[in-house]
Amino acid sequence: MAYFDNRKDLFLQVDSSQNGIGAAFIQDGRPIEYGSKSLSGTQRKWARIEKELLAVVVGLERFDQYTYGRRVYVQYDYKPLESILRKPLSEALRRLQNLLMRLDR
Repeated sequence: MAYFDNRKDLFLQVDSSQNGIGAAFIQDGRPIEYGSKSLSGTQRKWARIEKELLAVVVGLERFDQYTYGRRVYVQYDYKPLESILRKPLSEALRRLQNLLMRLDR
């Protein structure tokens, strides 16, 4: 693990599985901090795209002390998430809208 340097680029790597989500805060290819969360019974029934977006939101919220007000490069392995993030908020499903609004601050 490395120490945080506010002069370097920030990367958030996220992923989801059937039972949980995980995030890694990275600088220069080295981890600064890790985070994970078990999904509730209801969240386990969510579509994969919803779980992937939840991983992004929870990751940004968890590492808020590093990321707030700064540009963060989010890395994920689920390509359909990219199309959702590019659409207008009004075109997304309600649950996705709620998650996206958590990012808007």
